[in-house]
Amino acid sequence: MKKFLIGLISVISIFGLLSCENAVDPQNSDFGDNSLDKRRGGRNDIPCPAVGDFAGPSELNPGFGVYNYTLWADKDIDVGTVSITNDDENIYVTYTTDETVELEKIHVFVWTSLEDISNKRPKHGHADYIAHHIDAFTYTAVIPAAAFCDDTYYITTDAKVRCIVDEDADEDDEDDEDDEDDDEDDDDNDDDEDGNCAHHGNGHHGHGRHHKMLAYSGDANSPDCFDAAGKKWWSYVSYTAGCFASISGIVYEDANSSGAFDVGDTGFEGVTVTASGSDGNLYTTVTAADGSYLFEDLQTGLDYTLMADTPGGDFAAGENAGGYILANLLGGESPVNFGYYLAIILSDCGVSFPIWADQTTNAGTLSIENDSLNLYITFDTNLLGDLAEIHVNVGPGYPRAIGVPANYNANVFVDNASFPTDAYTVTIPFVEVGFSCSDAMVVKAHAILTVDGESGSTVVEASTAFGGETYYPPGRADWFYDTEYNSCCPGATPQ
Repeated sequence: MKKFLIGLISVISIFGLLSCENAVDPQNSDFGDNSLDKRRGGRNDIPCPAVGDFAGPSELNPGFGVYNYTLWADKDIDVGTVSITNDDENIYVTYTTDETVELEKIHVFVWTSLEDISNKRPKHGHADYIAHHIDAFTYTAVIPAAAFCDDTYYITTDAKVRCIVDEDADEDDEDDEDDEDDDEDDDDNDDDEDGNCAHHGNGHHGHGRHHKMLAYSGDANSPDCFDAAGKKWWSYVSYTAGCFASISGIVYEDANSSGAFDVGDTGFEGVTVTASGSDGNLYTTVTAADGSYLFEDLQTGLDYTLMADTPGGDFAAGENAGGYILANLLGGESPVNFGYYLAIILSDCGVSFPIWADQTTNAGTLSIENDSLNLYITFDTNLLGDLAEIHVNVGPGYPRAIGVPANYNANVFVDNASFPTDAYTVTIPFVEVGFSCSDAMVVKAHAILTVDGESGSTVVEASTAFGGETYYPPGRADWFYDTEYNSCCPGATPQ
């Protein structure tokens, strides 16, 4: 059984100020030891259990939920509500009447196990929280308790309420003088004082008298249970600390394809993001001008699947292509970003040829493709060797100038700082080589090969290799291959 030391009690009173005569009496007892009537023999005053209605996250503590219960006076008169919530340090029990009655005094009992609840109506003097002379329509009892998510408490909340009377009504409060002293025995007195306020609901009750009623919190089924319980009717409510969390993030253009939101990346406005909970609830929002989104007040302990629509334009999803799953969502705020990069929409003009090492050995495949902005030349070796160097030359056509053998007149030279590797794609912007996506060009793709990292093969180690369509045997110059590539823009018919 959990033990909680009851310390300083905070009091919040709305619509009425507490006078210096108000008595706040925090009991120095542990939860579960707050009733001395634990004997199981003899008379049983079986309590009526009740469950609350979820009212949503707390406005003051959004990470926690609020549950509402009906405040039943004289067994079946609805005179207001009792709301229970918590934070990391306290349980808050708020009584709010419908203003046909005022709160005179309250008692709150808290248990952490059903086994600790007595079969006798607990004596008020043993309550975990007591307040007298409230004389207000609302009152909050603050009970220190380290409440954790999904912890369940069993709470009895009762009140002595006084009917509102005319201003010229007789003032007859003599029996209140000893409220602080008679709590040990006022269970019996409460039963004698129970009585309906006359004309309940019109604001004038018991003209000329202060009628008082005992009230307990409950639910819609409580009146029938109270009636069946007889004279010693009472109740307890079950309260589970409901915790809430948020999921936030940004939908952005991943300009450098880093897989992370970096300086210089920009957000997409108006993108729909959905969060689907394992409880079947679906939440939808739209990104703000900076690409940010936020889901608030999500119940913890559930799994949530996050998905974002692809932004308009030629964009493709990166690592978030399949969305994200947040399993067993914890409290607090969880960040989830969605990155998109400009999609490569290739034309239908792509071609591929073998990579020839030492003129006759097939060492892999060379592919040439393009989109509207770039030329893509991919070297993909087989198990005979890996790439040690790459040189690519893109020219306007014949004659095919070989140039300096050291770099083969290359527009692009990729040295061994990026190697060895078994595959590599060279991206050449058309604007840098003076072409567009609708031009014909000659591509000479050359590589130096090394030992294959996977197979360990040395067959083509240190070999010169070319990929392409047309073979030029050795003569005055070394042998080579090249390709006349007829580029076309995406959507156009290949030449």
